Amino acid sequence: DFIEQVGRPEIINHEAKLTAQALETLQSLDGIRIVGTAKQRAGIISFLYKNIHPHDIGTVLDTHGVAIR
Repeated sequence: DFIEQVGRPEIINHEAKLTAQALETLQSLDGIRIVGTAKQRAGIISFLYKNIHPHDIGTVLDTHGVAIR
């Protein structure tokens, strides 16, 4: 019901804006390497940060209310 009420096009546009904003922010940070360059991407961004293990990044981000996988 929620999806029909909001509308799929609105949800898709919102997701695209959030993804673009996240990409722009991540690309501006030193030590971040974005993995993949698809022009038509889903709301998923794969990245590496320096030589830090992904689990450690996830733990730190979790303490700031950011959930990643």
